Formats: sequence, structure tokens, C-alpha cells
Amino acid sequence: LNVIPTGRNDLHVDNKKISGAAFRNTKDRSLHHGTILLNLDMSALGNYLTPNKLKLQSKGVTSVESHVMNLITKIPNITHEEVGNAITESFFNCYNNKCDIIDIDENQILKDEEHVRKVVEQLQDFDWRFGSKEPQFTNQIEFRVDWGTFDINFNVKKGIIENITIYCDALDVLLIENIQKSLTNIQYSVDTIKNELIKLQNNLPPN
Repeated sequence: LNVIPTGRNDLHVDNKKISGAAFRNTKDRSLHHGTILLNLDMSALGNYLTPNKLKLQSKGVTSVESHVMNLITKIPNITHEEVGNAITESFFNCYNNKCDIIDIDENQILKDEEHVRKVVEQLQDFDWRFGSKEPQFTNQIEFRVDWGTFDINFNVKKGIIENITIYCDALDVLLIENIQKSLTNIQYSVDTIKNELIKLQNNLPPN
């Protein structure tokens, strides 16, 4: 299989990406993250990428597929174990040395390593993610439903939605205004926003 490195972190076969990687060097260790496409469900690929989702939808998933490829396309019987063993062997050959291979169990790590638990708890903490550590930010969300296209713009300060502007091509102007009022001055979290929308829905007059 003719695999060609491209750019800084990618691997291509037949001008299609099969692998990407990211890395970081710290004072006392090096961290590396890599992906290899073996047999990915291409129909779900848009869920894992960061380009504008409406753009992907308008062009169709095939526009994403045209840039990437599963290795199973070239080697139908390839397995995860075979790829893992090949990477391990290549690593040992490159550095002319061997080391123990540890399969990390997330639950066991959290149980045994207090410092890991503290980092995980910090990263999951609402205040750390959206509050005092992130004093002010904006976010834009675009999506389409059967009766209209939404462009929602949040202005968030210390975890609270200070202002929200909704652009929508639906004809129900009053509904859009009520959504904006319901989502103003509330916590910027999925549960809070969902609860406010449910309350709004329950208070709407019957059709």
C-alpha cells in the first residue's frame, strides 16, 4: 500500500486522507493523538468534523467522502489488531528499542489516580468551562427544521446568556420573540435551555 505523508500530520492513499494526528510536547512528556480510518461509517462523518454543518448538508456527505478513504477500501480484510501491531512494530524499529504496552482502562485510571480525577472534574465543571474562567464569549448555532432555518447567536458572560439574537425565515415572528425572551438571562447549559423551551412549549396556545 503506497501511503504518502502530507502536510505536517496527515497520511494519504490515492490522494485521499486516511490518517491525521496531533501532538504536544510538555516539560516532562510528549503526548500524541492519531486517527486511522479503517471502516468508518461515512454517512456519519459530518458529525465528527468541524466545518459548517449547513455547508456539509447543502453539498451532501459525499463532498466530505471525496477527501477521505477507509483502508478497508484497499485492504478488505484489514483489522484493528493488525494495524495496531504494525504501528507497534514500526515504532520499535524506528527507535531500535522496545517498551511495555499498556492498555488504558478509563474507569480504572479514574479510580486509581487522584490527580487524573481532579483534572477530569475540573474540565467537567460548569464554572471552569463557561463561568469565571471564561468571562465572556459568543457562540453561533445554525440548523434547519421542517418549518424554517435558524441562525442563533448567543452572547454569554460568566455562564449566563446576556443576549440572544435569532434569525429565522419562519413566518411566526411572535414565537421567535418569545424564544429570545425565554433564553435571556439564564444559564448557558443544555439542560437549562431545554427546560426553558419545554416551559415555553407548554404555554403556547393549542393549534
